[in-house]
Amino acid sequence: MEYRKDIDGLRAVAVLPVILFHAGISLFSGGFLGVDIFFVISGYLISGIILNDLEKGNFTIGNFYERRIRRIIPALFTVLIFSSILAYFILLPGEMRKFSQSLFSTIFFASNIFFWLDSNYFDAGSELKPLLHTWSLSVEEQFYIFFPLLMILIWKLPSRSQEMIIFLLLLLSLTITSIPEFVNSSTKFYWLPFRAWELLIGVAAMYISKKSLTQNSFINNLASIIGFFAILFPMIFYDSETPTPSLSTLIPCLGCFLLLVCGNETTFIGKILSTNLLVFIGLLSYSAYLWHQPLFVFGRILNISELSLYQYAFLIFLTFVLAFLSYKFIETPIRNRKKLSFKPILISSSALAIILATFGLRGHFTEGYMERFSEDELANYLIFENEIDACVGNKQKEMWCLVEDSRFLILGDSHADALSRGFTEDDAVSKIILYGCPPILNIVKKNDNFGADCNDDIDYAFEYLASNDQIEYVILHSRWPLFVEQKRFDNREGGVEYGDSIVISFDNKLNQNFMDSFKSSLFETVEKISSLGRKIIIVYPVPEVGWHVPTVVTRNKLLNRSTDNLSTSYDVFLDRASKSYEILDSIKKDDVIRIYPEKIFCNSFMENRCVAYIDDNLFYGDDDHLSVLGARILSEQIKNEIVYNPEND
Repeated sequence: MEYRKDIDGLRAVAVLPVILFHAGISLFSGGFLGVDIFFVISGYLISGIILNDLEKGNFTIGNFYERRIRRIIPALFTVLIFSSILAYFILLPGEMRKFSQSLFSTIFFASNIFFWLDSNYFDAGSELKPLLHTWSLSVEEQFYIFFPLLMILIWKLPSRSQEMIIFLLLLLSLTITSIPEFVNSSTKFYWLPFRAWELLIGVAAMYISKKSLTQNSFINNLASIIGFFAILFPMIFYDSETPTPSLSTLIPCLGCFLLLVCGNETTFIGKILSTNLLVFIGLLSYSAYLWHQPLFVFGRILNISELSLYQYAFLIFLTFVLAFLSYKFIETPIRNRKKLSFKPILISSSALAIILATFGLRGHFTEGYMERFSEDELANYLIFENEIDACVGNKQKEMWCLVEDSRFLILGDSHADALSRGFTEDDAVSKIILYGCPPILNIVKKNDNFGADCNDDIDYAFEYLASNDQIEYVILHSRWPLFVEQKRFDNREGGVEYGDSIVISFDNKLNQNFMDSFKSSLFETVEKISSLGRKIIIVYPVPEVGWHVPTVVTRNKLLNRSTDNLSTSYDVFLDRASKSYEILDSIKKDDVIRIYPEKIFCNSFMENRCVAYIDDNLFYGDDDHLSVLGARILSEQIKNEIVYNPEND
C-alpha cells in the first residue's frame, strides 16, 4: 500500500488533542475524540494491508499477526515495564492492586473489559489510572481477531457485496450505539460492539479510496476542508458531557473519512498535514499515546495536588522525548523484517508477557504487594479497612442496621453511614442508608450510575418508624452539597474529586425550580417525621476535602514530606455549602436540633482552615467521609446537644 505522509499528519492531529485534553487544556475539551480518529485511521490502514495481500494472493493469518505483534507489542511492553517499576515504588497497596489487575488485563488485551468492570461510585478517576488508555488498544486488537477472518470469508464475493456487508455491519454497530436505553454509557464506551462502527468507517474509506471516484481537485479540496473542520470543531466544542460514542462522535469520524478518501497530499489540507513537523509527530504518535498517561498519572500522584501548566508542559516534553527514543530504538528496528526475524521477537515477547502477567497476578493476590510496607507505615492508609461496622442489629440490607429498642434512627447516604460509626453499642442507634440518595421524599429521577431507587428505601424508613415507637430521634444527614450542586468537589488547591456526579430531580407538582423543589421535599420529609411524634436532628454538611486523606498522609510520610496537617480553605467550604445551608435553614421548626460539623473541623485547629488531619489525628477515611475518630467527635456533639437542648427538658 502506497505511503501517505498526510495520514501521519492526521495521526498528529489525533494524538495532540488527546494529550492536551488529559493535561486539562480547556481549549481541547473534546480532545478525547482523538481516540475515535485513531480507530478510523486504524480501520483504513489495516484493511488496506489485508486487501492488498488478498489481491496478491499472499495473505495469511500468521503474517497478519506477525505485523501486529511487531507494531504493537515492543513499545507497549516497554511502557508496561517502566510503569510497573514506578508503580512498585510509588503506589500504595490498594492502588498497586488495581494497577496489577489492569496490567494483567492489558497483557491479554482485555483492559477495556477490566476498566468497564472497575467503574463504580467510589472509583478513582481516570487521572489516577496509569494504564487506563490501554482500553483503546484492547478494542483494536479484539477487532483484529475477527476482522481478518471476515475478510477471508467475503473476499471471493463481488466487490459490491463486500462493501454491502461492511456497510451493514457498520450500520448495525452504529444503531445499537445510538439507542439510549440499549445499554449504559460505560458499556458503550468500552465494549467493541459499540466501537466497531468507527473502525468500519475506516474500512469503508479504504474500499472507496480504491475506486478513485474523483480526481477533481476542487471537490477533493472542499471535502478535505470540510473533513478537517469536522474533526477540529468537535475537539474544541465537545466536552466530557458529550455522549461517547454516539451520533455526536459520528461527525469527527466522518470528517476523518473525508480526509482519508479525498485529502491526499495534493490538496490544501493534505499539504498542511504533510508538513515535516506534523508527519514527525504522527510517526511518534503511537509511542506518545502510550507514554503520556503513565507519566501524567505518576506525576499527579507524586505531586499530590493537581499539576501546574508548567509541570504538564515538562511532562508533555518528556512524553515526546521518550516517544522518539521508543520509535527510533524499539519500534523502527523491530518492524524491519529484513534485519530482524520474527522468532526472537516472538520468544522475547512471550517471555515478557509471562513475567508481566505473573507480576500482575502476584500484585492481585498479595493485596498490592502489601509486604513492601510495615504495619505502622500503613496504619493511616488502612483506616477504613480496619474500622469495622459493629452492627449488633438486623442488617436487612447492606449498610443498614436495625437495632432492637434503638433510641436513634440515622437516615441518609454514605455520610450518614460514616457518622453512625461514631456511636457506641450503648447508644442503640439504628440506621437506614439510602445509597446515593439524600434523605428526602419525592426524588423521581437519578442518573443510573448510583444506588437503588431513592423512594423505595425512604418509604421503608417511614414504615419502620411507624412500627417502632421506641425511636425518639431521627438524624438526617447527607452529603448535601453533592446533591445540591450536582458536581464533585474541587478544593481549589489541587485537590479535585474525580468521578461522576449524582443528578437528581423531583416530583415537581408545583412547577418549582430545583432549589424550591429541594426545600419543599425536605419540608415534607420533616413534617412527616414530626407527625409520627419523633424529634429531628439535622446534621449540616461535613466539609469535603478533595484529597484522599489517608493516602496523602501515608504517602507524605513515606516520602519524608511534611505531615503536620492537611487542611482546606474555610472560604471554599462556605461557598460550596451556601446553597445547602439555605435549603436546610428553610426548615423553621423550633424543635429541630441543628448540628454544624464545620464548628468542629473548621477554625478550631487552624484559622480559616478546615482540618482533615493534624497531629496524627485522622478525621477522614477518604476525601469526604469521616473516619471513626471524626465521626466519634461529631456524634458526641450530637449527644451533647440532646442533653442540653431546652426542648428535651
